[in-house]
Amino acid sequence: PGNRRSLYSVSFTEPWFLDRPMSLSLSGNIYDLDQRFYRDRRVSGTVGLGWHWEPPPMPRLDFAEGVVGVPAPTSLFTSLLHGVVSLFEHVPIYSLIDDLVIRQNSVARFWQRGWRIGVDYSLSRIQISEIDDDAPSDLFDVAGKSYLSAIGLRVGFEHVDNPAMPSRGVISEVSYRHAGYPLGGDWDFWRYDFVNRSFTTLYTTKTGGKTVFSTELRGAFSQEHYYTEEVPIFERLYLGGTGSF
Repeated sequence: PGNRRSLYSVSFTEPWFLDRPMSLSLSGNIYDLDQRFYRDRRVSGTVGLGWHWEPPPMPRLDFAEGVVGVPAPTSLFTSLLHGVVSLFEHVPIYSLIDDLVIRQNSVARFWQRGWRIGVDYSLSRIQISEIDDDAPSDLFDVAGKSYLSAIGLRVGFEHVDNPAMPSRGVISEVSYRHAGYPLGGDWDFWRYDFVNRSFTTLYTTKTGGKTVFSTELRGAFSQEHYYTEEVPIFERLYLGGTGSF
């Protein structure tokens, strides 16, 4: 319960719904953010369904086994060398090249290596209040209470050694969100999002502790449609801050 930002969230996920590789997820959120010029309060709920293909166990990298002369990172020097060799794993398209070209797996098999698809629906009540007199004019256009109804589609790829605390591998996802017409609500816009997270273990201690290097690349594009003249200011993309990336 902070005085600048408060977020309360509860969620439930059944990863094997009806004894199939299908997930059912339910979530609810209460969000209260004191922005520079206004206050943003939201109450939202989401329900989603997904399907996933379980990837095979992740093998050790060849250079981690010393095949190309690079030992497993057990010292500062070898950990730095290991990190340099591992940099190519952090390129978003690397997972495709590694699976189809380096390991020469078939396309049919590739689609069973950690891919997941899903669809969800969310309904939010948004209240914009306490707007400063010198705030941007776009804020006054969205003042008061409104509703946001949206459906989302996503396609993702996950191949990590540990889903809870990954120390090696990659997680990528492309999603599309369609808000408003014909789903109802007060705002009509759509948005594409892309995220790629990569993990590399730089150093492993004798007791099993790990130093992990992680990178995250995000991108998004949003545009209004139908009856909305422009994307509402509280859904736009900004450099830094709590409202965007």
